[in-house]
Amino acid sequence: MSAERINWVDYAKGISIILVVLHHSMFRELDSLLYNETILYYNDLFIRIRMPLFFFLSGLFIHKSIFSNIYSFFKSKVLHLLYLFVLWAIIRYLVVTIAPYLLLGNRAGDLKSILSIFIDPPNTLWFIYAILIFLIITRLTRNIKVVSLFLAMILFTISIQSGQQTFINTLLWFYPFFLLGYLASEYTKRIANKIVSYHFLFVIIFFLTLVVTLESPWAKTPLAIFVFSCGGIITGIIIAIILSRFTVFRGLGFLGRNTLPIYLMHFLPVGILREVLPIIMPYQTLLATLILVFSGVLFPLIATFYARKFDVYWLFGVPFINRLNQPITKANSSVT
Repeated sequence: MSAERINWVDYAKGISIILVVLHHSMFRELDSLLYNETILYYNDLFIRIRMPLFFFLSGLFIHKSIFSNIYSFFKSKVLHLLYLFVLWAIIRYLVVTIAPYLLLGNRAGDLKSILSIFIDPPNTLWFIYAILIFLIITRLTRNIKVVSLFLAMILFTISIQSGQQTFINTLLWFYPFFLLGYLASEYTKRIANKIVSYHFLFVIIFFLTLVVTLESPWAKTPLAIFVFSCGGIITGIIIAIILSRFTVFRGLGFLGRNTLPIYLMHFLPVGILREVLPIIMPYQTLLATLILVFSGVLFPLIATFYARKFDVYWLFGVPFINRLNQPITKANSSVT
């Protein structure tokens, strides 16, 4: 794959991780002084882009690992992702549950939240766990791709029609897009070079259609969700390709190459500031949201820089297997 193609993928990942941090920065509590329906509405517009695009991109480059020997697959994918998920679930439990109890005297939660992470993973870490599950499933079904896609679409439909917000349903909801990334990988890479400026018309039409139909009953059907999610993936890719051609947006590519630390650590500054900002800047929701997103992106990058400087490599890779000794700009800091 050429550097140009890798470049736009980094930009697409950068878009995805910003949308993820934005989503976790929303003030949804009705009694919050920073509750704002308009901002929540605009965040909802990105629901068909944010995770479908992230999962699609995650499936683009898994061919080598899917067809590697079982030892390499286990070491490079299974062990790595499992380690990250468990480690950061423990760190999150210590920070979110234990620290407030020790410092503020808040009621400490029981061990249920940490012991049940494989059934009900933390809402800021479930993506890592989902990727692990998707990789295993895709490897096991690598020789029956058509059947796998057919079954994935059936389960996708069932999960949406059930209307239940469970982790299992979330997996069923997003697996088709991961699988599509895997199956359409070569086609996506080829077509990316043919994207030109006028394709941005698709982006405009997509958002206009989304605005018009967002509240309609049809928009909540399995067919509409799938179609709009595919449109969101295409929209994200088109935007990423166009922006990658302008040096002024190269920071977006930098973020895309460092999605892993941002994803793992953004809960720290976002969680703290969500408690502080309503007190110090009530009713200034837009500014508060921007501060949350900025801190949720910047803090992990700074922390990663010092983690590398002091060789704290075990935060992002299995000790003695994945030493974190590359510069921060290297692609191994990406989630996928």
